Amino acid sequence: MRARLHAYEVVLKVDKQGKEHLYFGPTMAATEDPMYKLEWGRSLTSFRPTISTTQQVGEVEVRWWNRRTNRPIVGTASWSDDLHKPSVQYDMAQQFQQAFGSRREVITNHPVQTVDEAKRYAKDVLTSKLQRMVEAQGTTVGLPGLRAGRKVEIAGLGPRFNGMYFLTETTHTLGADGYRTTFSARRDIPG
Repeated sequence: MRARLHAYEVVLKVDKQGKEHLYFGPTMAATEDPMYKLEWGRSLTSFRPTISTTQQVGEVEVRWWNRRTNRPIVGTASWSDDLHKPSVQYDMAQQFQQAFGSRREVITNHPVQTVDEAKRYAKDVLTSKLQRMVEAQGTTVGLPGLRAGRKVEIAGLGPRFNGMYFLTETTHTLGADGYRTTFSARRDIPG
């Protein structure tokens, strides 16, 4: 629940010596390099991307009341705050900003103690919304190491959909067509 609150992931990593480490942080930092590079027409047999701007906003404002000082606690985050590193995902979000740039979300049901905490939560909400903008389902040849919580590089689909994806679900099947792995993924934002 705490990871979801901050748009983070919780991953149990095992190093080369067999030691287990619990990672709590931004999703793409959980694994440094993509596990696989899936290319259209080679290892990637189907890919169905979905772009959704319905939940996108240009600004998030978090408001709470400080009972000690009888003053509001207000923190905001917007695209103009330079929240994300330059990337293809960020460039695409900037293109879509014309559609949702003036939309604003005000959150009044999340308690905060300081303005910095309110700003941090507003930034986390904005990042989380951007992460859900591009989602995809795909099928590839059977890859046992392809599991939820890992990232893959998608190639051969053009600049809009090429890039790093974070796997949210995988299904491995063995049938008449051979061994196949289907997956659900989201385009992720570097931390």
